[in-house]
Amino acid sequence: MAVAMDCVKDYEMDFTVCKEMMKDGVNLAEEKFTPCKCVPACVAKKRKLMSEDGEYDVDAFTKAVNEFGYEPWSEEYKRVFPICKDSYKGKKNCDAAAALGVCAWKNSKMLRDTVGQYMGSTDGGD
Repeated sequence: MAVAMDCVKDYEMDFTVCKEMMKDGVNLAEEKFTPCKCVPACVAKKRKLMSEDGEYDVDAFTKAVNEFGYEPWSEEYKRVFPICKDSYKGKKNCDAAAALGVCAWKNSKMLRDTVGQYMGSTDGGD
């Protein structure tokens, strides 16, 4: 959690803007969304789940989810990752993180509920 909070501070992320980013039809290229897209990439790089050149290491990502030790998250990852695995293909760094994040957001009520605890009530998805 400390790594995530460091990245939030580094990018001066505004949770209100990030909630807006998750709505259908939003242009993710808008500058205001850059911190929201880059914080997950920052965390992934610091956790060695993304290479320095911005590509996800799927094996490391899967291992990290399983090592987290919370079975419901492992099961949700196994369900959602196959749906989202192509969402970030051809993208790197912040764009890859945003593509995977938005796909996971739309396909996982568990993710929306958990993140919603930090960002307030959320829209989208189921």
